[in-house]
Amino acid sequence: MRTTLKITLVAVLLAVIPSCGKDPGFTPSRDFVVPIGLARVVNAVADGPTLFYSVGNTQLAPLSFLSTSVFTQVLPEINLELDVLYDVTGLPNIWVQDELIRVPLDDEFTVIFTGTLENPTLIRYIDEPFVSNDELRLRIANAAGGFDSRVDVALSQQDITIYSVTLDMGTVSDPVQLPLGNYDVTVSDSASGDVLWQSDDEVLDFGFNDLFMLTDNTGPSVASEPVRLIRVFGENITSFANDQLMSAYRFTNLMSAFEAVDLFLDGELVEGNIAYGDTTDYVIVPNGVYIADIVQSDDPTNVVVDNASISVTPGQFINIVTTNNGPIAAISSFVDERRSPPFELSINVVSGHHQFESLDVYFLSPDETVNSRPPVIFGIPPIPTPGSFVPTAAPPLELDIVITPAVSETTLGNPIRVNLELGRHYSLFIGDPVSEDEEIRVFLEDDFLNPD
Repeated sequence: MRTTLKITLVAVLLAVIPSCGKDPGFTPSRDFVVPIGLARVVNAVADGPTLFYSVGNTQLAPLSFLSTSVFTQVLPEINLELDVLYDVTGLPNIWVQDELIRVPLDDEFTVIFTGTLENPTLIRYIDEPFVSNDELRLRIANAAGGFDSRVDVALSQQDITIYSVTLDMGTVSDPVQLPLGNYDVTVSDSASGDVLWQSDDEVLDFGFNDLFMLTDNTGPSVASEPVRLIRVFGENITSFANDQLMSAYRFTNLMSAFEAVDLFLDGELVEGNIAYGDTTDYVIVPNGVYIADIVQSDDPTNVVVDNASISVTPGQFINIVTTNNGPIAAISSFVDERRSPPFELSINVVSGHHQFESLDVYFLSPDETVNSRPPVIFGIPPIPTPGSFVPTAAPPLELDIVITPAVSETTLGNPIRVNLELGRHYSLFIGDPVSEDEEIRVFLEDDFLNPD
């Protein structure tokens, strides 16, 4: 069943093309310009799935949480239909909403989807085009639907407040023009005065329309840091460069050449005796760049990885992975997207297997073979970069994970029977064999191991 969020853009044609088309000086190809307005959609529904939307008959790109569409050209002052929907097979409709809005000629219209699936909120505003060499025009929106409290947002320079605003959830400030420069940005709870989020010495050097959007923190420190502020600039969403939000890391050892290794960050032993195929628990740490060293547990003089930089980005879960191709070891990391809304599931598939240049990964029903359908992940290389899989049928699903060399029907090892459910997060790590009678090693993590 398809669940639909429906918003209708309605306007009345105000400008009528005069009869000057009969004048001798009128040349349609030269003098007639199609009027346009611009519209974009921002997805800030923290507990919601990926949204799919279209304007008129044009299907546009899907929107995951904390993503924005491009500014789409639309005809102003006429009826337009913006359909936003998500597919949930086998479930009833949850969110159906109609809104009437107007897209003025030449202006930029933004709608932010926020709140929760059970209690959605739409924030709407219109900006005129703005370009300046020495100022930016700023709005601030409170789209933290899960936190759902009044906040104070302040921009200051050298401890002097330059601009501040108080916002209830679901509201947006009036535009304010500020000089370009460096600002300290602070978000506080209006009732208690507690600082909720902070970023110092931010460089604001774009002389255009800018949006600061408060949203729910879905990262590792949500219990103590429930919100975060991000920038929605044109068609991009970015974190603040000096965001102080806490992060988290864990470590996966895919080095088959060693029974176990020790992990040092900035010269301090943080994880010891990590066996091949093991993944440690997440540890919350300040964000920043860490220097990683890895040594063989039973021979600490054997430095396997030396002086490698690992970036732990604000508000993110970072999975550090080591692999080896014979004596050559490598270390990398990826962002582990652990947010699992109730109508989606996510699976990381990470390969550290070096016997073949790349692998294909299938998720098959028990009665299917690799000839039944193409793989869901094509040609994953032996680099710790995750693939992903979103099923098209309604979970719970009983599936077989089948792995083959890329563009091959020869299976590596036996199928792995798993059960998948919505709202869950799964991780699958593929490693090299450690004995001659093996072709592959597969390690299951996260909700594969914690089905309840």
